[in-house]
Amino acid sequence: MKYRRRSWLFVLLLFAACKSQSGGPDGGKIAETSGAVLSAIENNDEKAFRQLVAPDLEDIGEDEKSLSRKFKLVRDYYTQYTKGNRPDIIIKDSVTTFGKRVVFVPIYNGRGMKGSLREVRLMLGFGPVKYYPLDKISAFELHIFHHSSNNVPLPEENFPGF
Repeated sequence: MKYRRRSWLFVLLLFAACKSQSGGPDGGKIAETSGAVLSAIENNDEKAFRQLVAPDLEDIGEDEKSLSRKFKLVRDYYTQYTKGNRPDIIIKDSVTTFGKRVVFVPIYNGRGMKGSLREVRLMLGFGPVKYYPLDKISAFELHIFHHSSNNVPLPEENFPGF
């Protein structure tokens, strides 16, 4: 009896862990929107990308020109380093100080000599749901890191503050 109870507890904990990996209850919609963002980048469809960004660009510190420049920069790095292979979409469970859920898309991660490109990340922000629906992104940043010394991996805690 004692072992049966423990095995059920183990199964429940395993189930809870699997659910948390999917990004919680909003994970499906966030993953779907993130996939649509990557599709727009892959297809070089700036208009589709714009439709996925929060409607009022001023709220997220952008205007049409800056959004267009950022899209082109993201597209350049994305096509150069993914080479047709879609990177993983990693939904973080934590929430930023502004209430946004963070999605991490690793575009490139490599080793090299001092000064060379080390890592490129596309960071997407969702929410807060009170202001922005999950079918829109409320922030995006391209993080580009260079090696400061030879063959040093990037610490995982360097995530955005948006």
